[in-house]
Amino acid sequence: MKLGNIFSDAQISALKSIATAPTDAEKYTSHVSEKAWEMLYDMAAGLGQKLSQKFWQTLDANIQTSQEVMVCMKGKKEVRIEPVMRQVCYAKHLGQMLKSGYSIAWVGKGSTLVTWDNWKRIYSTLTAPLCSQAYDTPMSDAEYRRIKTARRKEQEFYDLARPIRSKKAGRCRISFEEANAQRIKSEKLMFECRVEARARRILEAL
Repeated sequence: MKLGNIFSDAQISALKSIATAPTDAEKYTSHVSEKAWEMLYDMAAGLGQKLSQKFWQTLDANIQTSQEVMVCMKGKKEVRIEPVMRQVCYAKHLGQMLKSGYSIAWVGKGSTLVTWDNWKRIYSTLTAPLCSQAYDTPMSDAEYRRIKTARRKEQEFYDLARPIRSKKAGRCRISFEEANAQRIKSEKLMFECRVEARARRILEAL
């Protein structure tokens, strides 16, 4: 049986437009992956929730700021977005939410559902010490010696240059009265030179 035998052309056109229309997730998010869209839509559908335009806008803003968030849903209405904190207290808080019946999705670089099946791995990830990731590769002895030698030579250069700089600076330290006297003397010499030059031109013209 063809669709034309069941629906009118207008109804078929309306069905096509609905089927091809972009979802709110597509319209209002630019930092959330398609995998996360599908995961959140499935999670909401399982609870009978309808995710609003505001939800997607808030999620996108949080992802842009925090990069990783937890989306927690419960029942037909409750939904909350929390930034991921890699701390023991936050991991315990998340575990309590799971016990309370929340459906939780970790949205970020590797979006995944948080369930009792993967809870041990999620807990370990959230509580892993960051110090091992925060520091670069330890410096070798050769690199340390090069840096130490460079700093010593730089200090020696400044130590040698300090007396020279002090001597030059000392020559420049004159009082206001001395500077004013030098200026007057220079102006007087310039005036005398101009007078002599003018007198010389007059004599040559006679």
